[in-house]
Amino acid sequence: MKNRERFNLQLVVASQMFSTFASVSGTFVIGWMVFELTGSKVAMGSLWLASIVAQMLAQFIIGPLIDKYKRTSLMKLTELVRILSYGAILLFQTTGQSSVAVLYITSFLSSLAVYDAAANALIPKWVPRRNLVKINA
Repeated sequence: MKNRERFNLQLVVASQMFSTFASVSGTFVIGWMVFELTGSKVAMGSLWLASIVAQMLAQFIIGPLIDKYKRTSLMKLTELVRILSYGAILLFQTTGQSSVAVLYITSFLSSLAVYDAAANALIPKWVPRRNLVKINA
């Protein structure tokens, strides 16, 4: 594997880890905010369910369509949506307008992650076919 390919692969793997960490951390914090607003463990758990449903929908919808769009653009768009969602929470919190509905909507939007699917679709571009099994493992 060439040095450039190895760097690209390491960058993609590192960015996937960061993206996943941001998603899980964001959902955890939003879930905690829901719990503080409602005092309900069920409400907090249902927020996680909404997050998982959003991830599943994104995977089912974007999977077949991912080859029609530029993968890096999809990755950037996903992270932009997440940043805007978290920014909306911050805005609503600072203005005192925070509500459970806002937290659910932003959690759902921030969980519409196609980042991993797009990043995984980039790997075969940089890795020789004979090394794909090893890299994916």
